[in-house]
Amino acid sequence: MRAIDQNVYTQEQRSLDHASCDQLLTVAEIAERLRLSWVYERTRELLDALPESSHSLAWLLVLTVLRIGELLALRWRNVDLERGTLR
Repeated sequence: MRAIDQNVYTQEQRSLDHASCDQLLTVAEIAERLRLSWVYERTRELLDALPESSHSLAWLLVLTVLRIGELLALRWRNVDLERGTLR
């Protein structure tokens, strides 16, 4: 896992090194980019470890921040596909 953390940091550092003065980022923006990269890498690791049939549930957990019990309690009446919402 350390190698992935270092790889993500290196990629972000390279992009920062090539930024022009008008593209400089704040420390908070850099931290957010690194955090999002880390979350994406961990999500990919999780999906790679799960069987294909569990990928949809895993993505729903990650993207909605639902707890497992909340996800399992969902029914179609709670899903509004037109609005893209869960109730």
